[in-house]
Amino acid sequence: MNDEREKFAIRLEFILNQQQVTRRQIAEDTGCTGATIGRWLRGEVPYCINILAELHRQYGVDLNELICGRRLQIKKE
Repeated sequence: MNDEREKFAIRLEFILNQQQVTRRQIAEDTGCTGATIGRWLRGEVPYCINILAELHRQYGVDLNELICGRRLQIKKE
């Protein structure tokens, strides 16, 4: 298992639990298969940017937090 995939899987699982969303719901809402969601959660396959964009649209998932592990801080001048 790839270390970055493992970290992504942990963050994705956390967000799904926070949102109280099932794998099946994610699969239906993103057009992905439940098997693919499962593979992401096991860190077996890399994520697809199109699906991440859909997670953001459907659930308001912060992609920087999901991918990098931290929210993007924008400095206001």
